Amino acid sequence: MKKLGKLLVATSIFTLLAGCKSTPESTVINLQPTNTTKTLTFKKLDGDAANVVTLNSVKQAVVQHVKATSGFAHCDTSPRECNKKQNKGFEGVYNKWGRKVYINENQISLKYFNTEYTYNRGSSSPFGGSTSEYTSTIDTAFPYTISETADAFTVTIKSPANATTNKVRNPIFLPVGLPLKTSRVQELVNDVLELDTAETIPITHYVKKSGEFNVEYAPESVKANYVREYGDLGWNKASAGFLKSGRENVTSNGQSGNFELKIHLYRGNSKVEFDIKQQIKVLNNGTVQYDNGAFTKQIAEKLEQVAKS
Repeated sequence: MKKLGKLLVATSIFTLLAGCKSTPESTVINLQPTNTTKTLTFKKLDGDAANVVTLNSVKQAVVQHVKATSGFAHCDTSPRECNKKQNKGFEGVYNKWGRKVYINENQISLKYFNTEYTYNRGSSSPFGGSTSEYTSTIDTAFPYTISETADAFTVTIKSPANATTNKVRNPIFLPVGLPLKTSRVQELVNDVLELDTAETIPITHYVKKSGEFNVEYAPESVKANYVREYGDLGWNKASAGFLKSGRENVTSNGQSGNFELKIHLYRGNSKVEFDIKQQIKVLNNGTVQYDNGAFTKQIAEKLEQVAKS
């Protein structure tokens, strides 16, 4: 009976502590970045690529620029590297950390976080299967504007005046550490406003060209022509009776893409259907890696030439 009473008291105390989150201890960090603005320019496209550069795609590209230059990028690609256990065993206290980037109509919010959380497995624990989180943060925000002309979108990212630290305490009133040193915040803000991500963080899209043509050979002969030119394309026979290739990557004059083929029996000969996709890259320095459809036209002409060879 005494053991039960002690357990109930302990459970009540822990429940009370787990439900009580301390008021964050906040401080303001004044920032003086080397650069006061960062300009990103995204050129608009025409024709089949007219829908690639839009207000929404530009905003997402801006978010990617901030993510790439504000540190903790490895937490996006390898989350386990930013999630560690403080003690041995399955149950216990963990830490996860990193940064988050949000964009709204007039600012890009940057939040660095360090979260301490507990996980208890097993029904014998008063908190079996439950989690509780306590997060300390460093927050800042970059004001920005977007101007649009007939030719391009221009984004101007402005420097933040300050950052705010918010440090909390866990249920036993120990402080949850900040995700990084406050002196590092200035360096990362500088990186956002200085580093060049034009080549590494482009707006990437594919434009598609589809078509068909007739060939005065049987499907197997047409297939043999393609095998001689491109090697084994992973052909298979679909349930509808036509021959279908796998996806083949192709490059030409600095452009890249891929194609897929279908060969149908048609009036004793063949009909070839093709789908060609070309990769487009719009860089944030006003340049574009796109040739206005010359690549897809060239590949379509070659596919017909090979089929009829």
